[in-house]
Amino acid sequence: QRFCGSSCHLSGELTLFGFEKALQKLSAALVFEGEKVTDWSASVSLVPGIQTLSFSLEIPEVKLWNPRGHGEQPLYQLHVISMDENNRLSDERIFSVGFRSVHFLPCAGSKDALPYQVQINGKSIYLKGVNYLPPEMSQADITRERLEKLLGNIADANCNLIRIWGGAYIGSEDLYDICDRLGILVWQEFLQSSSGIDNVPSKDPYFLQQLEETARAAIPRLRTHPSLLLYSGGNELTDGEGTPADFRDENIALLQRLVQTLDSRCMLPTSASGPNEFLDLNTPGKNHDVHGPWKYGGVEEHYTLYNQSDSLLHSEFGVDGMANLSALKRILSPEHLTVTNMRENIVWRHRGELWDTYDRTVSIFGSFLPEDLSDFIMCSQYIQAEGLRYALEANRRRAFANCGSIVWQYNEPCPNVSGTNLEDYYGEKKLGYYFVQNAFRPLTPSLRYEKLLWNPGEYGDFRAAILNDSECFKGSLLIEARSYEGELLFSKKSAVLVPENENLMLTPFSIAIPDSPALTIFLTLMGDSTDAPPIVSEYVFFTKGPDGTAQRSVAVALYEKYKK
Repeated sequence: QRFCGSSCHLSGELTLFGFEKALQKLSAALVFEGEKVTDWSASVSLVPGIQTLSFSLEIPEVKLWNPRGHGEQPLYQLHVISMDENNRLSDERIFSVGFRSVHFLPCAGSKDALPYQVQINGKSIYLKGVNYLPPEMSQADITRERLEKLLGNIADANCNLIRIWGGAYIGSEDLYDICDRLGILVWQEFLQSSSGIDNVPSKDPYFLQQLEETARAAIPRLRTHPSLLLYSGGNELTDGEGTPADFRDENIALLQRLVQTLDSRCMLPTSASGPNEFLDLNTPGKNHDVHGPWKYGGVEEHYTLYNQSDSLLHSEFGVDGMANLSALKRILSPEHLTVTNMRENIVWRHRGELWDTYDRTVSIFGSFLPEDLSDFIMCSQYIQAEGLRYALEANRRRAFANCGSIVWQYNEPCPNVSGTNLEDYYGEKKLGYYFVQNAFRPLTPSLRYEKLLWNPGEYGDFRAAILNDSECFKGSLLIEARSYEGELLFSKKSAVLVPENENLMLTPFSIAIPDSPALTIFLTLMGDSTDAPPIVSEYVFFTKGPDGTAQRSVAVALYEKYKK
C-alpha cells in the first residue's frame, strides 16, 4: 500500500491454481460496511498449474487502522471472484484488509542500536505487550471461542501487542483475525528457540530446508493482516558465546531474505537482539533489546534494577507467583494442598520447579503454617503483582528512551503450581493481571521509589509522574500518604498539564517513615480533571516488624480487594 494524502494505492497479487485450460473473468471489490469502495476486473487464460496476476486499487478517503488505545480499527473486505466464460462461479475468497503506515525509528538518545521505536500512522506507539503462548499443546484443540476470550482479556489489560514466542508454533487464522479486530499488534517469531538447550541457530541443511518451507508457507498467509507488526528470527538465539545472533548468521540471513522477498515488514534477527542478551546494569549502553529477569529481585534490589535500567526495548521479563487456589485444587490431591516448596515436594517441583517462591515469600512475610495455603498464595501473588507493576511503570517513565515492555508471560499451555503467567490454564486471572492492567492504562499516575520494606524511622525519597500515551491531560494530581490506621503522613496537590503522548515528572518529595514497627503506608496518587473520573494509583509500603518481616494481613486484604 502507498498513501497520498487521505487516499491510498493498494497493489496486490492473485495466485491462481488452474486445473485445465480455460478463460476466467476475475474481479476484486473492496467493501467497507457493506458499501463497495472501488473495484478491479480482468480476464485471464488459465493453464494447468500455478500462475500469478497483479492488480491495483485506488481507495479515496481511506480509513486508517490503529493499534488499541490509539484510535479505531476499521477493516475493509476484499472480495475476489473468479467466473468462467459462461458467468458460472469458479471460486471466491474474502480477505479482511486494514490500512496503516508503519515506521521504525531509533529510540530517543540511542546510538548504534537497531530502530525499536514504532510509529504507526505518524504517531509513536509505546509497546505495551505480553508474551503469548498457545493455550493448548495441540493447535487442533484451540477453538475460536477460546481465543476470543483469551485475546479479549489481553486487550482489556490495556495491552497493544502480543509476542508470539519462537518456542511455540505459528497461530491459526483465527488468532490474527481477532488481533486485527481488537487492535492488538503481533510480533511474530519464526519457530526457533534455544530455551537453554542450544542457543546457536542450526545450520543443518535438512533443518534449513524445513525452516524455509515453513516460512514460505507462513509469510504469505500472515502478511495480509494489519495487526502483524514485525518478524523475529526466533527466541534467544546467539553466536555461541552469549551474544545475540545477527543477520550474518546463515540461518537468520535465510529468513531475512524470505521476509524481504515475500513481505515488506521489519525483521529483528532474534529476541533479545542485543548486544546484551540479558539486562545488566554493569554494562550500560549495551542493554538495547534485552530479556530478563524473571523473578522478583528483592525488597531493594528489584527497585534499583528498574530505576537504573537503560534498556531500549524490554522484550521479555517477568516475576513468578503461585497459581490460584482453584487451579491447585484441580491438579493436586488433598495431601499436596499445603504450604511447602519445590525442594521438599516432588509433585510441586514437577509442576513448576523454576518458579518456587517459598523462600522469597517467607523472607518478606514470615513463616506460614502448613494449613495457611490460601494466605501463602495471596502473599506470593502480591509480590508478583507488585514486581511487575514497578518494572512496567519504571520502563514507561523513560518513554521513548525505552520504547516497549513485554511481560513474560500472559498465559500457560498447561496448569502449574507456580509460574510467571497472568492468567491460568483454566482462564482465571491472577492478581498480577490487575496490576499490569493499571500500569498499562493510557493515562496513569506513577511513583518512583527505592524499596518496599523500610526500617522504622527512615526517610524515604519518592517522585510522582503521570504517564500518558493518550490525549493531552489538564487537571491536578493529589499525593497522599497515610498509615494503616489513617494518620496523614504527607499531602500535596499540584496543577498539572501533560501533553499528548508524553510523560510528566513532578518534583521529588520525602516522607518520614514513622518510628513504629509492622506499619503499613498507603500512598495514593489521584489524577483529576473536570472532563473525566479520577484515575487512582495506590502503592503500599511496609515497615519491618520485630522479626524483620512485613504485615501479611495487608497483602491478603489487597489481594481480596483487587480480585473481587
